Amino acid sequence: MAKDSSFIPAIGRLMREPSTTRSRGQIILMYALMMTMLLGFAGLAIDVGLALAQRHNYEKLAATCVLEGAQQGDSTTWGTRATNCVTTNGLSAGVVEYAGIPQSGPYAGNNKFVELRLRNTQSTFFAKVVKVNTLPIAARAVAGGFTIVDFGLMGLQPAIPPAITNSISCNGCSSAVINGNACTAGSMDANGAGMQINGEVDPNQGFSGTPPQSPPATNVPPPNAPCQDPGYKLPAAPVPLSLTMPAVPVTIGCPVGSSIEVPGAQGNITVNCNDATKEIMIRPPQRSVTVQTTNDAKVTLLGSASPPFTGQFQDVTANGSGDVVLTPGFYDNIDVKTGTRVKLKKGLYLITTKFEVEASNATVTVVDNPADPPGVTGQNGVSMVVGLLFSLNNGNSTMNLTPCCAKEMDNHIQLYHLGGCDEPYSGATPNDPGGAGGPLLKWGASWTCPPGVPNQIYWGGSNDPKVMDGSIYSPYLCSVPPTCTANTAHPDPERRPQPNTLPQRQCANFAGAPACVVIHGTSGTDINGQVIAPTILLNGNGLELTYNQSSSIIARQPFLAE
Repeated sequence: MAKDSSFIPAIGRLMREPSTTRSRGQIILMYALMMTMLLGFAGLAIDVGLALAQRHNYEKLAATCVLEGAQQGDSTTWGTRATNCVTTNGLSAGVVEYAGIPQSGPYAGNNKFVELRLRNTQSTFFAKVVKVNTLPIAARAVAGGFTIVDFGLMGLQPAIPPAITNSISCNGCSSAVINGNACTAGSMDANGAGMQINGEVDPNQGFSGTPPQSPPATNVPPPNAPCQDPGYKLPAAPVPLSLTMPAVPVTIGCPVGSSIEVPGAQGNITVNCNDATKEIMIRPPQRSVTVQTTNDAKVTLLGSASPPFTGQFQDVTANGSGDVVLTPGFYDNIDVKTGTRVKLKKGLYLITTKFEVEASNATVTVVDNPADPPGVTGQNGVSMVVGLLFSLNNGNSTMNLTPCCAKEMDNHIQLYHLGGCDEPYSGATPNDPGGAGGPLLKWGASWTCPPGVPNQIYWGGSNDPKVMDGSIYSPYLCSVPPTCTANTAHPDPERRPQPNTLPQRQCANFAGAPACVVIHGTSGTDINGQVIAPTILLNGNGLELTYNQSSSIIARQPFLAE
């Protein structure tokens, strides 16, 4: 085969001579490769950004659904509830990698918590150019399933650094029995070496004394785990009567007939009748009613004769051997003296400053409302809202507040202790949205909250029976401890005072007991409900508290732990 003699020289010339066309082709090729890489990286960045946004959505969904899981039931159902929440929000159940008792982290194996893990992949768009077809998406959340109001005993005061705060203290209460759970936001000082809690004990800051006897489980939750104020609402107050009351002294003796009815707005009334067959009935409003020590007649305080059928007696002093029957409504001070028999008609008592049994051999019980108008009948039992002091101070007196509770009061509360008696706890028109506050009554423009009255519930006594048929509640709404400076914020539409309005003043020492709620006695002290307060002192071995955890008064409050 003959060779083309012109081919090789032509190649040589091509290699030796620069060519504009060849250089231009190389640049186009390099540009194309670089653009492909740049577009790939840009596409990958866009896809990663979309994946991160989707992961954020998954994290929000995990937090929402783990809280939903812990909202009801117990650890056996929390995982299923969390999974159902995920599917309800548009994802398949296959996205749920795990839902149940935590498998890792600080709460691993703790059946008071639930863990939810979500895992999925997201298809890419631009990143497929560089062979990245999917990106992983994962989210995890852990929630605690505490029920903040299923405790029979709740000490709400947290620690005030650097000191440790004993939210609940047991001082010599070797035979006290708590039939229910107990929790403290601070520590529990159990010096009784015998107090028995038939339930779980949750002291957020541990025990500073001997732990109570034989709870089936003792759980110390992590910092900030709930032993929180359940925020029970105040009842709506009725419309008060006129505050224009004369200060004229009026003495009432024995009536000619079997009874007498004293009209309202008379002034300062003194009752003294030594005939036990007589009855003296008194209509509101009155500035004061004083029953003398020599009185033997029955004294009955009535509601108003027309709507709102409310009692309104600023100061009541009960003495003598005759029955003194009180009616629901507004009071400032109620003092029960030696040997007096006080009977409370069923309903709601709004006591601005104090209710005090300060002498021996007195009795306080509940009676029906046989002759009141329709506006105050049909009550289930007795409830009280007290501004500062509720005291049963003498060991030989008896108090039985069965049955509970007034129909206006929610959450089975028999005694609601506000911790203050001036604004915003009281006003000339209680619960007035444009006024000073409520539900207590401020007794005229010249009236002030007395500075010398202790701020405390003192449920004392020795061997005589003392029965509270509902819960004792002293709120803790202080966001700036320990001073909790009062302000003039009006109660919110839910009738719950704003933070830092409670306590208006610190819980004071009464009979040497520095706590918001003090319960003591050697026997016969029964409470059928919760005791909830910033600080609680159990002093003595006669207490038995029983909290029946009715579903109608339980409100679960789960919290996000991780």
